Amino acid sequence: SGALADRQSACRSPELLAALGRLPPATLVVPMMAEPHLLAKTRHRSLAATYHRNQAGNRAMIAAMIAAPAQGTALLADVGVGYVVYCPGYDTDRYARMQSASLAAALVARRSVAGLVPIASLPGGVTIYRVALGNREAAR
Repeated sequence: SGALADRQSACRSPELLAALGRLPPATLVVPMMAEPHLLAKTRHRSLAATYHRNQAGNRAMIAAMIAAPAQGTALLADVGVGYVVYCPGYDTDRYARMQSASLAAALVARRSVAGLVPIASLPGGVTIYRVALGNREAAR
């Protein structure tokens, strides 16, 4: 649908690329289908991606997204994630439908999550969060 395409294009926007460009290089959680575009145009790394050789990263990202918010955030910190990029209309929304009490559902509903600090709100509902969990605070 047109509305979905508009929301998804926000995850490839110049505004998001500029915001990511201002952040120190780190490991990101980004929507898997947007990941190649974002990584090609930034200095960041991605925990999960759409290629078959990244099974450990993919499993870690999915486990974090479907876990309870506190557990999911701790999992992301443990694997060195520095930032989470939420873009409406991508895989986070699907994980939220799978587990209504999950980190993904909290992101979709814009609920505050301990250990995730919103640092940028961008057009199209895109939000960048910094993972800041005690001594595991990351900008890795």
